[in-house]
Amino acid sequence: AVSTRSEKSAGSFDILGSCLATTAIGSLLIGLSFGQDRGWSAPGTVLVLGIAVAAMLVFPWFESRRSHPLVDPSLLKNRMFALNNLSRFLLFVATSANLFLMPFYLQVVLGYSPGETGMLIAPMTILIGALAPISGWLTNIVATRVLSAVGMTILGTGLFFTSRLDLSATYHDVLWRLLLIGLGHGIFQTP
Repeated sequence: AVSTRSEKSAGSFDILGSCLATTAIGSLLIGLSFGQDRGWSAPGTVLVLGIAVAAMLVFPWFESRRSHPLVDPSLLKNRMFALNNLSRFLLFVATSANLFLMPFYLQVVLGYSPGETGMLIAPMTILIGALAPISGWLTNIVATRVLSAVGMTILGTGLFFTSRLDLSATYHDVLWRLLLIGLGHGIFQTP
């Protein structure tokens, strides 16, 4: 018998897995907020972060027993897939922290206006967008592992030099560091 599309999709969304993932992520975010406001050893902070850790630990076990998991844990057995996602996660954490803190540094510490800050950060994002198709084209010529490693190395170097900025940094001191981050990100992202 041929099953219809609606029969195939019936029950295919993992509502319980989604609730568990939402609990893990939501508890983590609330716990981090509580930690800053109430202190890291406050009972409410410890409780909410404990819920987050418990939900994160239970999630893979729970998903491995579902017929239609939200995230298929067997994908993580593929070494290349797992390492790719780990490296993308590390890139996201590193660049997000930089992009979140940089406007504060430029405006509060160095005294730039919001417009000047935007004009200083914009070339980095433009470079990422411009390099993405070039990096994609290069994957036909150069192994993706090589491009990823080169991109991550350049990005890491840019982040290292960015961490060395101080109160006397000039516009050009910040610009070349951000361009280095954009170059590395643009090379890494597509492969």
